[in-house]
Amino acid sequence: MRKLNSLNIIILALIAVAMAFSLRAQVPKGISGKGIQFPYRDPKSGTLKAIFSGKNARQVTGSQVFITDFAMKTFRNGNTNQIELIAE
Repeated sequence: MRKLNSLNIIILALIAVAMAFSLRAQVPKGISGKGIQFPYRDPKSGTLKAIFSGKNARQVTGSQVFITDFAMKTFRNGNTNQIELIAE
């Protein structure tokens, strides 16, 4: 596996932040549950970009959701066998 230098880490962090802001508009009303998974797809191409998951989720405000045991996996070219990043 390739080592990440600080520039790569910064770039990956910026991508994660951009995806989080994009997800903000897509939160369904009244979301809550256990063992949740939320796929994120590129709005233009429909390609799977990431899967967000968590143990428990509950809506805090209209666009904010509190998730415990949060995890995020990002994928290269929509291929779930080509994992780019795992954040937990």
